[in-house]
Amino acid sequence: MNCSIQFPSWPSALSFFLPLLPLLILFILGKMKNSKTLPPGPTKLPIIGNIHNLLLSGDDHIPRVFRDLANKYGPFLHMKIGHISQIIVSSSELAEQFLKTHDVNFATRPDNFAANIISYNRKDVAFAPYGEYWRQMRKVCVQTLLSFKRVKSFDGTRADENHNLANNTLKEFPVEACKLRLGVLDLSNNSLSGLPPELGKMTTLRRLLLNGNTLRTLRSTLVSGPTSNLLRYLRSRLSSDDEVSKCGSSAYKVNQIAEATRLSLSSKELSLSGLKLESVPSTAWESYEIVKIDLSMNLIEILPEELSFCSKLEHLILSKNKIKQWPGALFTSLHNLSCLKLDNNMLKKIPSNGFQGLSQLKILDLSGNASSYPEPPGFSGLTQLQELHLRRMQLIAIPLDVLGLRQLHILDLSQNSIATIPIDMKNFISLTELDVSDNNITSLPAELGLLESSLQVFKLDGNPLRSIRRAILDRGTKDILKYLKDRITT
Repeated sequence: MNCSIQFPSWPSALSFFLPLLPLLILFILGKMKNSKTLPPGPTKLPIIGNIHNLLLSGDDHIPRVFRDLANKYGPFLHMKIGHISQIIVSSSELAEQFLKTHDVNFATRPDNFAANIISYNRKDVAFAPYGEYWRQMRKVCVQTLLSFKRVKSFDGTRADENHNLANNTLKEFPVEACKLRLGVLDLSNNSLSGLPPELGKMTTLRRLLLNGNTLRTLRSTLVSGPTSNLLRYLRSRLSSDDEVSKCGSSAYKVNQIAEATRLSLSSKELSLSGLKLESVPSTAWESYEIVKIDLSMNLIEILPEELSFCSKLEHLILSKNKIKQWPGALFTSLHNLSCLKLDNNMLKKIPSNGFQGLSQLKILDLSGNASSYPEPPGFSGLTQLQELHLRRMQLIAIPLDVLGLRQLHILDLSQNSIATIPIDMKNFISLTELDVSDNNITSLPAELGLLESSLQVFKLDGNPLRSIRRAILDRGTKDILKYLKDRITT
């Protein structure tokens, strides 16, 4: 049995498709007409739209991809992610039109299937479209859920919350924490030697656990007795508004100094940071075998003479004090000092022999001491220096003596007024981090590219650089150095 398939003749086929031709033309013209109202953009592919532009761009940072597309098609472009149209705005002027001038037209939520299901056709305040209904919903929420009475109604719940700080090796309980409204506070098994008087103001506290601490400033009957008695005793140490903080602070300081002194005997480290001391009491110097002293964040103007006897001292931290005169006489006996931090003081002048005797210094921080750069020979004698921090010192150029410190690993010259980087910086072959951010640098010498193998961090933000494109700067240190190296003329 033979089967044969007969195709319609050309006249028959034409008679069938010819009536559909006007509809097809109208459809295409309609598409073309609609497309004219859309902003320019990259070519769209069927089904996926412009997804290929994102995946094949070679950059996994989507905002940079949009930036590159905006540079090509303009600040107002059209893309399709799948079948969904997207309008990308890349200029502040157009963004202002969308977000400020015509914000009411665009201040709404997208209509999607999931939102309709979980919010009963977008009837709640989170998914409702912007309009009168949403404004009424917001008003109800504010008046019902966020009113003063409603918020205050949770005070009891917050007061009942437990605060567990047990087994944390705490050495002190911060005064700021005394403002919390707690019902139970567990400070057991720590290293507390006293309590701040301000803790007596925690009137909501019903139970305070202190077992496992060496509380020297409190009687054992107070520690083991009712919490109310302990709080009453602590409050009694606050006599008046002005005297309270003064007396409480004084007792707190004495306790902290005693504890720090005791610990220094075994650890060889004395830390009196953040006590707002105007001077260091003589009782703190139980040992001159100390290798590290931290006196930062105090109110010290003159350093104690006892420092000169600490011949084994290696680390001296004096940051954030009120030191005005360079303590050179004390430093002459500190031959083992390797780290000196004097940042954020009030130093006005550093004498030419200011670093005499500090030949072993490896870390030096003088940041924040405006106009206090040392007189010549300056840092020339610090041949072992590896870190130098000169941030915010009103420098207008990189000093010549700094260019001689070829062993530097870290150099911080940020927040100054430096205009140029000398070519001699290429000789810093040990440098791993260079920070010249927030200066007045407009160009970089190509020879800096020779540091490509060693320099790992190169901070340039906040400079009016004109010789390097922003795209290269955004890619980081390695690309910047490679760009500079490629520009070296032979």
